[in-house]
Amino acid sequence: MNPYESPKTLNAPTSDNRRTWIAMIPFLIAVLGLIVAVFLWFASPLPREPKAIALGIVGAILVFDLPVCVFVAVQWLATGEPPELSLSPLIPSREEREFRRNLRERPKLNDDEFYARFYADSSIPKHLAVQLRALLATQFGLDLGALHPLDNLIYADVELDWAFLMDEINEEFDIVVPEEMIGKLDGTFDSLVRCIASVKGHEAPLPVNGA
Repeated sequence: MNPYESPKTLNAPTSDNRRTWIAMIPFLIAVLGLIVAVFLWFASPLPREPKAIALGIVGAILVFDLPVCVFVAVQWLATGEPPELSLSPLIPSREEREFRRNLRERPKLNDDEFYARFYADSSIPKHLAVQLRALLATQFGLDLGALHPLDNLIYADVELDWAFLMDEINEEFDIVVPEEMIGKLDGTFDSLVRCIASVKGHEAPLPVNGA
């Protein structure tokens, strides 16, 4: 995977302006690299050996970057919009930083408080919600005491293999989540717990738009 390409996410919301700016980064790198290469070749006052080293570094960057430019250009022309790219995990996105800030700053809820606040009036059994939160905390390596149901778990770890996570959920709850149901998940805790409850036979249809 190149450093501009994000892992596949479910239905992560994206800012159109931010998406465009990120897609432009490989082109900016290519332009700057070519300018530097031309300067080094024709006008640099550096001695021969340092110049060769500098050209080698710039060349290595361009060899890596130019294929990314081609990929972005092809996708952009084919779809009419820039492809979804990311600088993660090199630079956490705004959504990732906000997710982790919320986990730090919100009051932490124990299992009883979490269920009472968010699911006491639902048909979802308490042990499912508590068990899922504990499983996710283990998989992400995070304290999810301050997690809210509509937080987007995609931003807990953008590198996480969601196929692996679904396998872990199937094993933990002794279920098999149908593929068509997985396609309706939006990456939130709420959609996951409702999915599990539904498969387990409880009346917990998937919410519309994560609501």
